[in-house]
Amino acid sequence: MAFEKVDRTFWQGTLFNYQDLGPAIKGGKTHKFRVISRKRRDVGTHVGYIRWANPSNCMSFYPLVPMLSPTDMEELAAFSKERTDTHLATTDYGAGRPPGRKK
Repeated sequence: MAFEKVDRTFWQGTLFNYQDLGPAIKGGKTHKFRVISRKRRDVGTHVGYIRWANPSNCMSFYPLVPMLSPTDMEELAAFSKERTDTHLATTDYGAGRPPGRKK
């Protein structure tokens, strides 16, 4: 699944738009993303966030709406995986070292 990067902080998918809100915590390396619906009946609805989940060491979806279809979840999973891979490639996690450790 491909996501079109519209500008520095905005991606467009088939069902959702993703807005980069910057670091999840002050001085942090991981970013938090707002998920906005593109579906005709609820265009512009804020459906949740994608942010780093420490226990699983990957980007995870945190819903604000109670029901999403399997197709919705597939796109959210693909975007989360893409952002996880990008994050791991630019941090110590991707190099197989614990965070904060020097080479």
